[in-house]
Amino acid sequence: VHKISFKEATKQSLSSLSFSLLTPNRIGEYGAKAYFFAKSDWKKVMIVNGLGNGYQLLTTLLFGIVGFIFFQSELEQFISNINYVFIFLFIIVLGIILFIPWIQKQFKKTKTYISYFSVYFHLKISTLSIIRYFIFSHQFYFILSLLAPETQYIETISAITLVYFISSLIPMLSLFDVAVKGSVAIFVLSWLPIESSIVVTSVLAMWILNFAFPSFLGSMHILRLQTKWN
Repeated sequence: VHKISFKEATKQSLSSLSFSLLTPNRIGEYGAKAYFFAKSDWKKVMIVNGLGNGYQLLTTLLFGIVGFIFFQSELEQFISNINYVFIFLFIIVLGIILFIPWIQKQFKKTKTYISYFSVYFHLKISTLSIIRYFIFSHQFYFILSLLAPETQYIETISAITLVYFISSLIPMLSLFDVAVKGSVAIFVLSWLPIESSIVVTSVLAMWILNFAFPSFLGSMHILRLQTKWN
């Protein structure tokens, strides 16, 4: 939309994260990021932000499916218990797409706007989404392996992808991300030789590193902006 510096982009991202903590699935981030631009650019900013989040969600789902396939081959009992959950979620999503005309209309508008971007742009955003996914999934694995050295890489990282897959389908406030994701992580990782206390500690550490601390930095920038505006 506009050329901005890395420093300015960092400030906007951290401030938007602070605003989004009290909104379901960080939807407040859309409006917060748009607020840094002129009103005439708000629609473009929100669509571009949605495109980035869309690629991140797609990446999460794709790697989650890989993790799901691994568990299907290794832990048949786990799959027999969770199959019904996935079928139920699939029916809900399919029903929303097929039977709500407003969503179909909005999807067509967004699809038309997205088509204006170059293939290089889409490739760049999707690559960044994959890199980001590898960073936070392996961050989770690294913390788990520090607390439980006996963890196996393939099994654990597959379980982590499944945790993020399930969590991404649950509407929640980012403020309570640690509780929801912690419950999902305990459920999935309970099939591995990892104690629930270690799982909860790891999820809490992830929340502090990726949400609480960045949001604190963002709130400091918001306070400086308020002082400047006053």
